Parts: sequence; C-alpha cells; structure tokens
Amino acid sequence: MATSTDNKPSAMQAPALVGVTRFRVIKTSAFKDYYVSDNLLHEEGPTRHTTTKDSAGSYVRIEDCDIETFDIVVAWLNRKKSQSFFPNHPLPTGLALVKLCIFALDNFPASSGLFNEVEANSDLVLTVGTINYVYEHTTEHSSLRHKIVGAFCNTKPTFEKDLNQCCPQFLADALRYIRDERDYHAFMADAPAEVTE
Repeated sequence: MATSTDNKPSAMQAPALVGVTRFRVIKTSAFKDYYVSDNLLHEEGPTRHTTTKDSAGSYVRIEDCDIETFDIVVAWLNRKKSQSFFPNHPLPTGLALVKLCIFALDNFPASSGLFNEVEANSDLVLTVGTINYVYEHTTEHSSLRHKIVGAFCNTKPTFEKDLNQCCPQFLADALRYIRDERDYHAFMADAPAEVTE
C-alpha cells in the first residue's frame, strides 16, 4: 500500500516504518512525502534515485517529477494487476499520462505496461502540446515516441490543421512510419503464397 502526506518543511516527521520506503517529491519550497511498501517496489523494480537521510530516517529524494505526476505513480503502484490502470481514480490528462510514462520508464524497469494505457487513451495523448512535450523530454530512440507516432498514424487525429505546430522530428517520424507500413504491406502482397501439402 502506498500513501502520501502533504508537507511544508517542518521539524516534525513521521518515524521510519519497517518494510516501507519514504519518497520525498520536492517542488520549489514545498514537498510531499509518500510511503510505499517495499513489496510494491520490489514487484515493479528499483528506482535509480539515491537515498538521503534526515532526522526522521532515510528517504528517496525526487526532484525531477511533479507532485501531481507522482500522485499518479502512487495510483499505478497500488493498482491490482487484474484491474484497469486507474480503477478508482479519474483518468489523467494526456499530458499527465505521458509525464507518468516518462518518469516511470526511467525509474521503474517493470513499467512497460504503461504503453498499453497510452494506446488505449490515444484520444487524450494525441494533442500538439502532449506530442511536443514527449519530443522535448525523450530521446530519439524512445519507445514512447514510437507508440505516439503509431497511434497518430493509425487513428484520425482531430488537430490536422495544427500539425505545423508539432515539432519537425515528430512529423519526420510519422512520415517514416507511414512509408515503412506501406513498404511492409507491398512486400506482403507481392510475397508468394505458402505451399501446403
């Protein structure tokens, strides 16, 4: 089970809990502590962050994530494998979903299942702002970029008139994806049928 507490810097802190890791997400002068079961972390994989100590014990310090995004990370960690990704929470915005993917894929090796959520919610993700955010915060070989391009090319996006506002690399990736799909289908159409006896 993962829980959280909103905090402003103060001297009073919760005591260290056995079997629980404390995460502190820091944004400007405010921070929020999250207490996550070590079993959940073991299931999803370790984080790349280092542990820091204070008067109340040790914690994992996170500064490269919005507090709102880590709220969704906690919901993701608490989900049941057989349930929908957001069983008791409202669906996040497309931008929040891609921020979650970027953070979780960097920090939780077992989080590749998040791609299913991007595909399932492509109507939320396929906006100029979200696409540009993904391209600004991921590398050229990002699996998230590939999923977004695939979703764009396989659906009818509603922002065609705004395509000129998308980053040029996204447009090049979309053209490459369409070309590769066309070449694959042409190859399959020209391939001789298998002979069965």
